[in-house]
Amino acid sequence: MNKKLTSVLLCASLFITAFAACSKDSDKDETEKPADDTAAVETEAAADEGFILTYNGQELTIGVPFTDVADGLGDELRPAEDIEPCDGEGDTMTLHWYDGLEVGSDESGIIRYFSLTQEGDVSFQASTDKGLQLLDERDRAVELYGTPDSENEYVISYTSGDQMMTLGVSDAGTINYIYINTIR
Repeated sequence: MNKKLTSVLLCASLFITAFAACSKDSDKDETEKPADDTAAVETEAAADEGFILTYNGQELTIGVPFTDVADGLGDELRPAEDIEPCDGEGDTMTLHWYDGLEVGSDESGIIRYFSLTQEGDVSFQASTDKGLQLLDERDRAVELYGTPDSENEYVISYTSGDQMMTLGVSDAGTINYIYINTIR
């Protein structure tokens, strides 16, 4: 039951990511800066707000170039894969897979999401900037991050700036995945 629920929740998270990647240009903020300036602004914003995950000694944040962190993540488990938007409009996402970690970046190479799951040894050593790790108790997340912005029995989530951190909660009350994405 627990594995089935985790699979359903991960699929739902990936669907949300895919749906977000399918937004039309008309849905985007018209005040956006050109692509070269956007990367620099997003990198600065990522340092000020949002969530950080340390994986294999490498800090991961939303809005930074994937190339800035790729070497520190270790060896990819399989080749990166480009995923086209479902409606043919918007950015193609490039997915990278590591030991219990998936990282998605847009066409300009900027990280838009990452997901940590209970697969492999490295994922269990990873932690958020406040020290949350897989298999920590749900109460530990609340202690570290405060009252969730949204919650139910199996998922709690927090927002910071233009980012959301979604935490999967097992039947035993422990964190079984950490999913961080941009919500703009």
